[in-house]
Amino acid sequence: MLDKEIDISRGDMIVKGDEEIKEATVIEANLVWMDSTPIKYGSEYYIKHAGATFVATADEILHKIDVNSYKTEPSAVLEMNDIGVVRLNLSKKIAFDSYKNNRTTGAFILIDKITNAVSGGGMIINGVLGEVSKKREYSEFEINLNKLIRESFPHWKAIDISQE
Repeated sequence: MLDKEIDISRGDMIVKGDEEIKEATVIEANLVWMDSTPIKYGSEYYIKHAGATFVATADEILHKIDVNSYKTEPSAVLEMNDIGVVRLNLSKKIAFDSYKNNRTTGAFILIDKITNAVSGGGMIINGVLGEVSKKREYSEFEINLNKLIRESFPHWKAIDISQE
């Protein structure tokens, strides 16, 4: 029981006062790619992590993993059914655990911003210390298009990019 009222939102994490909290705006993760459109540097997706949805940008594909030999090989893209390690730049700071320690707070999915289809599933390895998330700059056209989509198709549940 809490001794005072606190303000939390969907996706926020409550921990004991003496426990360490891992937070990051840039994460490295194992990623299973399920989309027919490859993920490459600069690709933007919605990320759903612990109940919260926000934007993630593919900063770097560190390597691809050969599923037969488990050897790593350099790659600039991940195509359908590929598994690799990626660095994602998040639009907001998240509290997380590595997937190895906690499957609930260490997992996420990437959602295509246009089709709203699940593009990939990820398992967080760690946060990247010292990295600062690069704020995405949207053009006036992108903001207006986003507003039109949100007003015309509310059932799509598009995120308001003017608030990011």
